Amino acid sequence: MRLKIAVLGAGSWGTTVATLASHNASTILWARRPDLTDEINRDHTNHAYLPGFTLPPDLPATASIEEAVRDVDVVIIGVPSHGFRQVLEDPRCRSSVSPRGSRKAATSG
Repeated sequence: MRLKIAVLGAGSWGTTVATLASHNASTILWARRPDLTDEINRDHTNHAYLPGFTLPPDLPATASIEEAVRDVDVVIIGVPSHGFRQVLEDPRCRSSVSPRGSRKAATSG
């Protein structure tokens, strides 16, 4: 069975972590902004945070935190430190993470 990973945060750090994870596991990237997820899914780019870099075509993005964390084995929180608590305490996230899911912090800043 292939490992399933959710990376929360589509800034430069979260997107980079998700890109690396997607080489070895089924990975989904969560962004707060639907327009950013549309760009990632359509163009495989994240010009706001990683200009000139092409993302793997098999790395999907979603603006739904519930969709991102549902049925994954590992949740990686890759948001800046000032947003870490807000994401971690989000009731939509807390209620949707699988009990078997492991949580990891990859916070920057």
